Amino acid sequence: MRTITLDGQRMVSIQETHAYIEKKLEIHDYYGKNLDALWDSLTSIGTSTRLEIIHFNAAEAHLGPYGEKLRQVLMDAAAENTFLQVVFL
Repeated sequence: MRTITLDGQRMVSIQETHAYIEKKLEIHDYYGKNLDALWDSLTSIGTSTRLEIIHFNAAEAHLGPYGEKLRQVLMDAAAENTFLQVVFL
C-alpha cells in the first residue's frame, strides 16, 4: 500500500493547498486545482493508497469554509473509491 502524508500546516491558501496536493499526489498537468479536479483525481486512484492527513486543523484555520469542503471531498472520495483510505491524524 502506498502511503502519502499531507500536512495541513502547508495548506495556507487555496492556491498553495492545491499546488501542494498536486505535488504530493503526483497528479499530472491536467489537474484543475479545484475541489472537483481533486475529487476526479482521488476517485480515479487504482492502487491501494492511504492518505494520512496531519495538522488538518491548521488547514481549516487558514482556509476557513474551504477547509471544511476539502475535508468533505477527501472523506467522500475515500467512501467512493475502495482503493483509497483517508485518515486524519
